[in-house]
Amino acid sequence: GRGARSGTFLKSESVFEQLRMVDTVLLDKTGTITRGTMVVRDHTGDWSEVQRLSYLEEGIEHPAARTIYGLRGGLRGDFTHVESVPGQGVFGRIAGDAVFVGGSHMVPLPDDLSAQRASWHARGWTTIVFQRSERVVAMVALEDELRSDAAAMVADLSGAGCAVYIASGDHQAVVDHLAPQVGI
Repeated sequence: GRGARSGTFLKSESVFEQLRMVDTVLLDKTGTITRGTMVVRDHTGDWSEVQRLSYLEEGIEHPAARTIYGLRGGLRGDFTHVESVPGQGVFGRIAGDAVFVGGSHMVPLPDDLSAQRASWHARGWTTIVFQRSERVVAMVALEDELRSDAAAMVADLSGAGCAVYIASGDHQAVVDHLAPQVGI
């Protein structure tokens, strides 16, 4: 039926009856409102460090991690003590240096990089930092484009009487940029 055509599969018809009582819907930003395929929009800093430290993202399934891993180049290096922390990023060591690739909220930024991050967030771009020996060596701005059907989905849910909200681990400014574009 209609649910199957839209990619929704439910175990029993009673679920449809229960859905009539739903008045609030929380949509995950990545992959629901956005395509879940991030692209690089800008960068600052040492590109060779971006290429080298991008190897830290190997095997991480988050869309941002997959995009960053795609930037790898040059010598891989031998990473040790690699640990992925959801919502933060990936920590490790290379040649004795502590390294980090992940959310810009995890590290203090000097004023110039903080201003750059604010500018990117105002455009709806996610900021990923590359840190080596407690120094930010580069930042990359990623964008996850809106799904073409996102605004219609929100309109349908709102039209059915539901309050619609976005759930995201991204910076609030990124969410604030996307929300009005889909009618939230």
